[in-house]
Amino acid sequence: MDYKAHTKYRFKQKFFKNLSDADYYAICEICRNKINYIEVASYKGATKMVISYNDNLMWCVLSKRRKIVKTVYPVSKEILNSLINSPE
Repeated sequence: MDYKAHTKYRFKQKFFKNLSDADYYAICEICRNKINYIEVASYKGATKMVISYNDNLMWCVLSKRRKIVKTVYPVSKEILNSLINSPE
């Protein structure tokens, strides 16, 4: 399973909505342009970003070199609260 298919599967599994190819590429573009994001370094050299897309707040795990979205998952309530309450 390639990254796009895996991301579409995880999006449907976690957000109960279908993700079109255009939506997948839009999410990749948001991550590449770093629009509305919080970036966190993770192990294995990947980058994790919190983004907002179509009223869904999600973590995106990106590949290191190609900056494609490997998978997505929802933001937990604890992290969401810390993001909302953090001083900017």
